[in-house]
Amino acid sequence: MAGVQHATAVTLTAIELEDQALGDWPRRLLHVPSMTSHEWQPGNIYGLVREPTYNALTYTWGRWRLGDSEQPWVKAIRIQGVSWEIPRIDPRRFTAAQFASVIQKATQSVPQWKKPGVDISEEIEYLWLDMACIDQRGSNPKSAAEIGRQLPIFKNARQVFSWLHELPSVVLGRVLTEVDRMTDELPNLAASRSAPAPVLNAIYQNLSLILDDPWFSSLWTLQEAFLRPDCILFSKEGKTRITTLGSGAVRHDTFLDLLGCCENVLFCESSSLPEPFGKTVSLVKEKAWPLS
Repeated sequence: MAGVQHATAVTLTAIELEDQALGDWPRRLLHVPSMTSHEWQPGNIYGLVREPTYNALTYTWGRWRLGDSEQPWVKAIRIQGVSWEIPRIDPRRFTAAQFASVIQKATQSVPQWKKPGVDISEEIEYLWLDMACIDQRGSNPKSAAEIGRQLPIFKNARQVFSWLHELPSVVLGRVLTEVDRMTDELPNLAASRSAPAPVLNAIYQNLSLILDDPWFSSLWTLQEAFLRPDCILFSKEGKTRITTLGSGAVRHDTFLDLLGCCENVLFCESSSLPEPFGKTVSLVKEKAWPLS
């Protein structure tokens, strides 16, 4: 037992020393063009690149991880350079091909009017992706250490994308447009106390379509949304809704924008709007506000 305790202490010390050397850099980054996970090397080098710009993808998958004997014909996404087995996901949620397509799209450099100065022509080849960058065996103490370093990893990502893999682009775009319009009207409706039930029903139904996506019920994404509330909302196909502003700037929907819509709902909570507005308030409090 004493020998085990001593070995553990040495391991923890080694990890702590490694953490100091890493600074704010991840232990690994995925080079997307080659789908190769590269381990950090001194000088913050990944593969042949020193201090590469990288994006990050936040999504939820653990609830649909297949066991060894489940659907053995289902293949995992292919990632090179790792010593662990990449998890296989129930294809009824998303397939390896869909996952690979979204990963490719998550390396784009997205212009955001909220973030002036972003070089939209820059090629971003690296991505922080948990399956490719955290040892999935669980027994490796480096896994826990890397989970504890999510703050600098997400903070330093150029862009973070939130993959809502249950929402097709057509649905997500339509719903976001309706939610924007309706929640902007809410303060006036509350002031006049004359909001018709169909309008309130529509607000509830549209918010439900978004907030019922599994991304909003994951502890992992709870943490990641807190770290980067400016994460860009990705549809099932890896697309975003794009709005061109009067200034010509391009705007992409973010989690923060969605929270703004939810704030409008809560702002009107004390009004005497008829049902189903009470259901909408409860929905926002249960599914969106814990992530704010």
